[in-house]
Amino acid sequence: MLETDPSFRPVRIREGYPPLEDLGLIGGLLYRYLHHDSPDGIAGDEGAFLLCSFWLVDNLAMQGRLDEAGELYASLCARASPLGLLSEQIDPSTGEFIGNFPQAFSHIGVIASGVTLARAHAATGGQASMTGALA
Repeated sequence: MLETDPSFRPVRIREGYPPLEDLGLIGGLLYRYLHHDSPDGIAGDEGAFLLCSFWLVDNLAMQGRLDEAGELYASLCARASPLGLLSEQIDPSTGEFIGNFPQAFSHIGVIASGVTLARAHAATGGQASMTGALA
C-alpha cells in the first residue's frame, strides 16, 4: 500500500483547498456535499454527515495536529446517544440526529479515527488523550 512508501504524502486539506467553512464545516460537523450547490432532487435539507467529520479527524491527525484531532474526535463521540449510538447525519443548528439511526458508517468512523489517533500518538511517542470519547 502507498502508506508504507516513505515518499507517500496524503493530500491534506490545508494544501491548496478552500477553507473548511467553504466546504460546510460548522462546529466540527462537515457536510458530504452542499445541498444548495449540488441539489440532489430530494426535498429538504441535508444534515452534516458524521463520517465526513471523522475523516476530518483522520486528516488532522495525519497533519500532526493531534490536539485538534483529539478534541474533534471527543466532541463527535460526545454526540452519541445514551446507548453510544450515532446517526447518519446531525443538524448542526440543533444537534438533532437525522437520517438513518443507528448508522454503521458513523460507527466505522469512530473506530477508524480512534485507531488513526492512537497510531499517530504512538508514532510521536505521545499518549493518546481522547477524554470524553464515548464516556
